Amino acid sequence: MLLLNDRIREQAVNWKDYFSFWALYLMTGEGDSYETPLADDGYIYRVDTTDAFPLNDRILCSAGIDIEIDGKVPKTLLRERLLNFTFDHLWNKEYFDSWLEKYTQKYGQKCVIPFLEPFERIQDISDSYINDFINTLCYFYPDFIGDFFIKYLEALRGFSWEYIKTKR
Repeated sequence: MLLLNDRIREQAVNWKDYFSFWALYLMTGEGDSYETPLADDGYIYRVDTTDAFPLNDRILCSAGIDIEIDGKVPKTLLRERLLNFTFDHLWNKEYFDSWLEKYTQKYGQKCVIPFLEPFERIQDISDSYINDFINTLCYFYPDFIGDFFIKYLEALRGFSWEYIKTKR
């Protein structure tokens, strides 16, 4: 019986995406499980990104609480926290390098390019595309949540650019 990773490598049409999916998992700070099922069509898919980015459901729910509780308004506190959030601690070169080294040791050099691809491709996402989906997000959440994600993606782009330059 093949282990899942071996099945993906030997049977999936898009087996290299496994490493790109891992890079995205790490880039977005996802904290729950990593699932890449092998579907009947021979492709692997990335599912379950509900715990990605540094905001969880509890935090997002407090964005809608605009009443005073124990002398504090959760929405106001969250707005201040998010608009002053710094991203320096979210990404570091050594963290990504350790994962890349782990995959290289196990799968060889063929995993390097797919792993690095998301760091390059994020540069190609246009501001207008980001603004379109942030606009949709802000139908459901206050605008400061959208502002946070714009800052997050700008910081991730910048970090990714710096990271990918060290790999060329």
